[in-house]
Amino acid sequence: MSNSPLNNDAYEAVLRVAFSAARAVVDRYRTKLLRDRNVVDVQTGFKFTNGWPTDTPCVVVTVLNKLPESALGDQLLPTELDGIPVDVAPATPAQQYLHLNKTKAGTRAAVATPSGVSAERLLAHGETPAVEEVTRGTARPGRAYLEPKDLKLAPVTGAMTLLCHASPDAGWSTLQKFLKDTKKTLTIAMYDFTAKHVFEGVKDAAVNSSGTLTLNLDRKSNPKREGEMTEEQVVDELKAALKERFDSSTAAVGVLYPNAYHIKVAVRDSNQFWLSSGNWQGSNQPSEDASKLDPAAQRRLLSGHNREWHVISDNAKLAKTFEGYIKFDVAEARRVAADGTRGLVPPALPDLVLPDESTVRAPMKEVKIFPAKKFTFTAADPVRVQPLLTPDNYGENVVKLILSAKKSLYFQNQYIMVPSTFPDGMGKPGLKELVEALLDRQKAGVDLRIILRNGGNAREMLQSMKSFGFDMSKVKMLGGCHNKGIVVDSQVAMVSSQNYSADGVRFNRDAGLIIYSPKVAKYYGQIFEYDWDVRATQNLTTERGAMPLLPEVAKLDKTRGTRAAQQTISWDEFYQD
Repeated sequence: MSNSPLNNDAYEAVLRVAFSAARAVVDRYRTKLLRDRNVVDVQTGFKFTNGWPTDTPCVVVTVLNKLPESALGDQLLPTELDGIPVDVAPATPAQQYLHLNKTKAGTRAAVATPSGVSAERLLAHGETPAVEEVTRGTARPGRAYLEPKDLKLAPVTGAMTLLCHASPDAGWSTLQKFLKDTKKTLTIAMYDFTAKHVFEGVKDAAVNSSGTLTLNLDRKSNPKREGEMTEEQVVDELKAALKERFDSSTAAVGVLYPNAYHIKVAVRDSNQFWLSSGNWQGSNQPSEDASKLDPAAQRRLLSGHNREWHVISDNAKLAKTFEGYIKFDVAEARRVAADGTRGLVPPALPDLVLPDESTVRAPMKEVKIFPAKKFTFTAADPVRVQPLLTPDNYGENVVKLILSAKKSLYFQNQYIMVPSTFPDGMGKPGLKELVEALLDRQKAGVDLRIILRNGGNAREMLQSMKSFGFDMSKVKMLGGCHNKGIVVDSQVAMVSSQNYSADGVRFNRDAGLIIYSPKVAKYYGQIFEYDWDVRATQNLTTERGAMPLLPEVAKLDKTRGTRAAQQTISWDEFYQD
């Protein structure tokens, strides 16, 4: 059964029968299994072997802390129930949080979904994805954004330079030079801004320039991390240094956008801009220059920081377009604030305790550093670039991009969330159309390769993708994958910040570029191929004991000592958007 194609009618018929049997077993044993205080949930799913989903239906028992069998004694769960295999899955930090808070509050109490975690239920095998029905005037909260009437996202064809680069290879060394060359103004839209060295670079650039620093941030609520600043500190210190030359605002998340002002764009002097998949945090923009490190230090740098793609352009028309939208966002945030409407502020969440024997990221097999590369286009040899913004024009342009693939389609993102019910796109292509386009290219025989982040809610994500019909042999996982890039037929590349969630591709504020250039596509394609061939794996680290634990759960783990001095990871870093 494991070698049978998912679109084979006979195989699907057998699988439906097997899942029906598994669901019957879940119904019979669910109440009994949930009496165990370590058990969080009981559902059907695909059995995982060596950290990867197989084609075997099973009963999935999710536990607060997945201990080694040698430590369980008589608490060992059965390997099968009424002939159906049982798979024990570790609870994600979000599942731990919800379970503990629900237990404290009582089984009938509603517990809010913590930040960084989608509240959407993902697709299970045998389900037919539904589409949310929305009647006029009853759209979900956080969708009040209205496109500006006087700004357009038209493609630009012409002469320009594109400085392409990636993190952690050449991120900060390239961004630092971009900031330093500021003469007049900086206009910045950013989801997370906490790295002290980036702050110093921005402050120095603004102090030594003659104009205004405009900064529009996502809601300022992030906790201070070791070696980093809070966004309140960033804003306060910039205000003290620049006084009337500093113009700051907080995006109206929860009003104009459902859950994130997720954009990462900086415009310099109204004629050049930096655009990226990554935030201004140490994990996205490490201060080290990889080209100056020895191989051992390069290995540590790649193992401990996020994969990101960035691009800098000197095209004034594109720069003015992004600057215009950022200033529109600032004006809209102030309009909303003046109306007395408050955006969402997520609660503070605890740091997570990492296991002794493993980390979230796998070690490097081979280290390769990719330097930044400048591509110069002239009037005689122009390049076409399509600017992208959500909620404005992302879906319609990226669906076309994906469907244009004839030979190869490289797709790297933090995640692909396939929900049981797709939210209504309100008249535009959304997540449903985008994942259907990917699946269409797979069925057409295109070499579709997908790299996603190894961590977070990866198990349920992979099961939903498999249930939707994706070929899982063409999916790999990479620790620290935060990129949101696409390369089509070695001809076109996309650099962007949109995650593949319903809100990420349709309703949050995000930015990107589609670059129609074989030279640029080859540059980003080689980085993808290195990640695919060398770094990415088909093995969830969280399945083999690397799931971080809430401190309250970690205290219950008698097999790992006190854990008092153990390494921790922040909630935001583990679920980083």
